[in-house]
Amino acid sequence: MLVQVILAVGGSLYFSNFGDPMLGLFAGTGFNPCHLCWRGRILMYPLLPVVVYALLSKDDRLSFLTAFSSFFGMLLAAYHYLIQQRALQNVFACAPGNDCSSVAWHI
Repeated sequence: MLVQVILAVGGSLYFSNFGDPMLGLFAGTGFNPCHLCWRGRILMYPLLPVVVYALLSKDDRLSFLTAFSSFFGMLLAAYHYLIQQRALQNVFACAPGNDCSSVAWHI
């Protein structure tokens, strides 16, 4: 779980700060996250200190918190993906020029 959280947080920070990895590390200013991306990050970023604390203290009670945050983060990511694929309408207000339905980069 710790490796997954580190990769998720690291990847999010990388794309926000540096942007497209194919153009080089310092090629751009990074991707500007939309409202749904920020909501996903709000669920994801606290997982890193929670998982580290749970591993160091061997506290199994925190597994509910990580499962709760991960579950709702996956639901939000699935909803965001369906909006990007034009399968659903977006019910959230997005900023002009930073639409939640746009895809900035593909793997």
